[in-house]
Amino acid sequence: MKILYTKYTRERLPQFQTETRIVDMGNSLIVQKKPLRNEGERHITEIFNNTKILSDVYRANILESKIQSNLLIYNYVKSESLSDILIKLLEKDNIEGFYNKLQEYKVFIENLQDIPPINFHSCESFIEVFGTELSLKAARVLNPANIDLVFDNILVKDNDYIIIDCEWVFNFNVPVLFIMYRAILSFWTKYCNFISVNVSLADIIRYFEISENLVDIFNDIERNFQSMVHGENRTDDQYRKIRYSLNSVVNLINETKYPVQVLLPVNGEYTYEKTIWTNYSQQFQVLQFNFNQEFDDHFRIDPIKQSAYIIIRSIYIIVSDSENGEKRIVLADESNDFLNISYNENIRRINRETKYFSCLTVGSNNHLFIKYTHEKNEQVKGENRQYKIFVEMSATTIHDTVVRELIMNMQLLEEKNATIAEKNEQICEQKSKIYSLNSDIISTLDKIKKQDKIITEKIVLHEKLQNELESQKNNLMQNKHEFELLKSEFIQLNDQLLDIKQKHFELQNSTSWKLTKPLRFIGSLIKRKM
Repeated sequence: MKILYTKYTRERLPQFQTETRIVDMGNSLIVQKKPLRNEGERHITEIFNNTKILSDVYRANILESKIQSNLLIYNYVKSESLSDILIKLLEKDNIEGFYNKLQEYKVFIENLQDIPPINFHSCESFIEVFGTELSLKAARVLNPANIDLVFDNILVKDNDYIIIDCEWVFNFNVPVLFIMYRAILSFWTKYCNFISVNVSLADIIRYFEISENLVDIFNDIERNFQSMVHGENRTDDQYRKIRYSLNSVVNLINETKYPVQVLLPVNGEYTYEKTIWTNYSQQFQVLQFNFNQEFDDHFRIDPIKQSAYIIIRSIYIIVSDSENGEKRIVLADESNDFLNISYNENIRRINRETKYFSCLTVGSNNHLFIKYTHEKNEQVKGENRQYKIFVEMSATTIHDTVVRELIMNMQLLEEKNATIAEKNEQICEQKSKIYSLNSDIISTLDKIKKQDKIITEKIVLHEKLQNELESQKNNLMQNKHEFELLKSEFIQLNDQLLDIKQKHFELQNSTSWKLTKPLRFIGSLIKRKM
């Protein structure tokens, strides 16, 4: 199992905070969504139930899910989103195709349910969630209403729309016009730096026949909804621009300044915020944010609300109060390699070898989290304590598509580097094995040499013994020859002896020998006497 992508929604209230990740299971990809806090388990269950309900009542493909121990699991669908298709049409300057696709989306939303147009009046549940009364004549509505049918949440596969997100569903009438307005604003907020070259926000809103009066009401509705999700007095959501009227939004986009925000968390919720508008520049600018409030073990910086190239030279804080005076603490710079900075998935750090924190931001939801450890003397409540946070940075805008292409190329490069690193590791392992084998071979060769020496000595000894054996064989042959000669001579002598014995026997048994026996006896007596 390998995690390919992770997204957190920590900026929300605890009960709505989630983690979404894409996981490679080896033979397939899946999407997992789980709560970040225990109080978010109910929200995950509601998303699962919403998916089942909408699958029954909407005339559309809803991405199915299953739930396992508070973990929502979806099959990963490899396909383009409606946002991707709209951007490609604008890349080709196909304005007509762009509006035709918007019209296709409008027809899709209006026909999700077979509910005829009604004179809409906001009910108590609507007002409780959205905080604003609304009345529309001959309005198409959805009930239950998935208000998050933004272009990013709709995949297009084989000309069919697939709804992949059922997080925000309400069981009361909601005008389709408001749902489409949210989709327009979400798309514009995220991609305005690119699409504004071809179309204007005002043109798109007019195309959907949304009056300026309705824009203001829809903005109030959206602001109240975001407060429900993120908490009161929170301005960290990705829809920040829709807090202005239509004209204000258009004017704001044309400005050369951008907002930098610092937010302080208290008990896990971002409660205090300061915003400074500064000029786009490649030169470093020092921004100072002053707070008088105590906060948790970190703070958040939203460096920009669009795609850009950001460089941070340093981040430091000056803490002062009547008891301890003033103290400057460096939180992030070249000296600590910016280790106190973490960031969400919309920020991509690059050029780590430089002495700056350089990164690319994608879209509007960009967060840096700066770790800050309060010193012991800060635990004592001094009077008039003040925190001055300084951010030294520069920003250059980049088209969103360019940033995405750069990040994609970086990811490909990182994957190639990872592959190369893996191959190098394998090569090192092979080298280590080769070195080990070489050592074994050398040891074996030494043993072979020793055995060769022993064998050589034994061969020499063998040859010596062989020579001695040959010599013994020769001596044996010679002795055998001599034996044969002696044997032959012995046989001859034996034959002669037998012949003599035979003659002696014949002599003793002859008549003459018998007749002369007295003579021989007398002769022997004479010899004795003599």
